[in-house]
Amino acid sequence: MSKKIGELKTYRVRWDDMSWEFTTTSPGKARYMAYIDSCDCFEITFKKFIELTRVNSTGGIITSEAFKKNAEYRGIPFAYCGMVVKVGDDMGNIVGHNDSANLDVLFSSGKYKGIVLNCHPHSEMEYFDAKGELIKSFKKQAA
Repeated sequence: MSKKIGELKTYRVRWDDMSWEFTTTSPGKARYMAYIDSCDCFEITFKKFIELTRVNSTGGIITSEAFKKNAEYRGIPFAYCGMVVKVGDDMGNIVGHNDSANLDVLFSSGKYKGIVLNCHPHSEMEYFDAKGELIKSFKKQAA
């Protein structure tokens, strides 16, 4: 089975005894995300980081236990990695969470297409199930 262009997968980036996991559309994007995540700790160029790291696909999209706990804490226990969301007017997929207990969303449309952004789970966000049905909306209602 071949990988579709733009299909979400989880990738593990390894360097010595450190590793990072990112859900994204390519190994290169996962490596870049690991570099951004660690660039404050190491004074190293991206070119050197590429030489020192290895990337492997872990298979599909993984929803970690830490993500599940974060989702429960934020009042969205139905959320999972890979879930389709709409933030404002733009569509995307949840690809993880971050230290601020917000969601990392990879945008698939709009001006942020192809970019992962930190999104508050209740700020103008709508959640859709696998069939495309709206599960939950945090959009402000027009007065």
